[in-house]
Amino acid sequence: MTLSTLVVGQAPAKASEQNWVALDPRSASGRRLAAYAGLDPHEMHLRADFVNLLSWFPGRVNDGDKYDAFDTATARQLARMMVPRLWEYRRVVFLGRAVSDAFTAVTDLPRLDWFEPHYLYAGTIVYASPHPAGTSMFWNDPVARAAGEAFWRSVLAAPEKSS
Repeated sequence: MTLSTLVVGQAPAKASEQNWVALDPRSASGRRLAAYAGLDPHEMHLRADFVNLLSWFPGRVNDGDKYDAFDTATARQLARMMVPRLWEYRRVVFLGRAVSDAFTAVTDLPRLDWFEPHYLYAGTIVYASPHPAGTSMFWNDPVARAAGEAFWRSVLAAPEKSS
């Protein structure tokens, strides 16, 4: 039995690279996302399944840069391999534009607007959300943040199980 929601992140944080946990409850992004959902980070991981598109930290674009490097071609190949797994869930949320674009490039989905539902296959509803990384400007705007918090509180509201 799996949870009804899957959250697809980009890659493990550099600090959590060795444990492969997507949105590790100890990571800053994991703690931020849990806060947006109004949950303890460990409780958040009981409410959904979490996976990263990349299983390794991709490094930075430039030395000292705050943005992660992201190989689009590799991301698309990995997204293509992951698509059948998405059908196992009622809801799937792609975290960040790079992850969302990797999946829209290999499916018939249009470019996803933040928090807008789209149907994939077999009734799976997919969404895109800004990544909770500290470099994301989205979460600095109070109106946008309120919309994001409402979305995450709704998505992670109850630990529904599907068989």
